[in-house]
Amino acid sequence: EAFGTWGVVLALVTTVQLVATTGFPQGFARAIAADEKSFHDIAGASLRFELLVIGVLTLAYLGAAGLLARWLGDASLTHQIRISAIIIPTYALMTTFDYYLNGLRRFKQEAIVQTAGSVARLGLVFGLVATGFGITGGFIGFGIGSLAGWLVAWRFLGRFKRTSQPYPWRAFLAFGLPATLFSVCIFLVQSLDLFAVKALLHDDAKAGYYTSAGTIARTPFFLFLGIGGVLMPSLAKARAAKDTEFIRSSLTDSLRYMLMLLVPLVLLVSATSTQLVVLLFSENYEPAGEALQVLILGIGALSLFMALAYAIISSGLPRESKIPCL
Repeated sequence: EAFGTWGVVLALVTTVQLVATTGFPQGFARAIAADEKSFHDIAGASLRFELLVIGVLTLAYLGAAGLLARWLGDASLTHQIRISAIIIPTYALMTTFDYYLNGLRRFKQEAIVQTAGSVARLGLVFGLVATGFGITGGFIGFGIGSLAGWLVAWRFLGRFKRTSQPYPWRAFLAFGLPATLFSVCIFLVQSLDLFAVKALLHDDAKAGYYTSAGTIARTPFFLFLGIGGVLMPSLAKARAAKDTEFIRSSLTDSLRYMLMLLVPLVLLVSATSTQLVVLLFSENYEPAGEALQVLILGIGALSLFMALAYAIISSGLPRESKIPCL
């Protein structure tokens, strides 16, 4: 039951923090990739913009905690929702600096930041939960772990040089708003089913089963999301240079390799769904196998769609990416 509560609240705070961690940072990375010489101008202006977004978003989430809990049909979630607010500023900062590295095409350093943040979050979440702090400790550990990832990214980038030339904020909004809407739509596609299980069934145990199935099913999605992250700055720079041949060949090769990996992986997980759930979560979660068998097929298709949508966004057409999503 506790795992079900964890899954529902984490999905909720993740949906909210996407406003600060997807479209706008992607726009920062794209702008940097197209004009690396203006990195300090772009980074300085974008960080001020991002801090404003983070502050407003965190305060709004805290204020709406009670309303969100009632919407999920469980007023007791209010405290956990408020505690989970720590994730918004820390994860958003780490993600923003990570995208700066992405825009500079420092992919090795970007991978180190992501690994450091993931390891820190994993260790702190399990450590605090195991020592008796429960779900509350888990959310706090998640937030502090993200802060560790941000410190590593800050170490790589150093301090930004102050410049007198401001970067136009309208450029952030023009790209960031439609790209953010797209990302929120995509995550809601993955999370509305879990919210419905919680709100309609009022059963934390069933929410826990569904959370475990969703955790395994989303593995291909996040795996191939990295391909889009690597492609974005390269495509942005190629578009600025009007190198259509590079864009065409990169997309063709990426799609081919993705299908070669995705199709066997999805079929394998679907065929062994129950065994996988038992292996990763114990026999207590065996009922989740039936949900995983179907869920992995949908998430696999969504992974392919996401990769193609990244190509559209990287081409400077974030508004068009909303159409297939909706």
